[in-house]
Amino acid sequence: MKPMKLTHLLPWCSKSFANSRRVFTPGVWLLVLAGSMLNQGCLQAKADIPDMEVTRENLAIQPAPSTLPEGAEGTVVQQFKYEKSPSPLPKSVTSDLHATDVTITLRQGAKDLSFIHAAKLTVTKPGDKPETVLEFQPENHQAVGNSITLPLLSDSDALNPWSVDESTFELTVTGILPHQAWYLDVKLSYSGSFSYRS
Repeated sequence: MKPMKLTHLLPWCSKSFANSRRVFTPGVWLLVLAGSMLNQGCLQAKADIPDMEVTRENLAIQPAPSTLPEGAEGTVVQQFKYEKSPSPLPKSVTSDLHATDVTITLRQGAKDLSFIHAAKLTVTKPGDKPETVLEFQPENHQAVGNSITLPLLSDSDALNPWSVDESTFELTVTGILPHQAWYLDVKLSYSGSFSYRS
């Protein structure tokens, strides 16, 4: 279990906290940071973030076309957006967060994700060109269950957690597609730190 280390610039202001298994939001980390500051009388602090996520839940993917024969390979393209970014930080707090990976989890509509032969995720920030941030192609005999976690190819500006709801994502999936709608959670994970200066 990775701890959240809180390191102050003043040498006598140092403390670490164990991270629980649940996901912490930016607001929770700011409360922890501010509380420690008040308790120890510090003027500056920095907190490493062990786990921060933004999730698009229950994303509906259209079924394979009725004209596609059973067992034939097909491709589906689904655009989506994240519904809401985290609340903006106070002016006294700065962040250095980087998107690290994407987790795709099947909610319903198929037995598992083993029908996927290839997948690609692109993101487009308003006014910019699309960027490919994820590509997936299972290796021979690679077991694929209900969830896949993949590292991002790049940490695009379009993935900035404070404005990710402004970006448009496009998921392309090729494989033996279900002939009924199926549903996914698409989770972006971040790591980095918050800094506070009074």
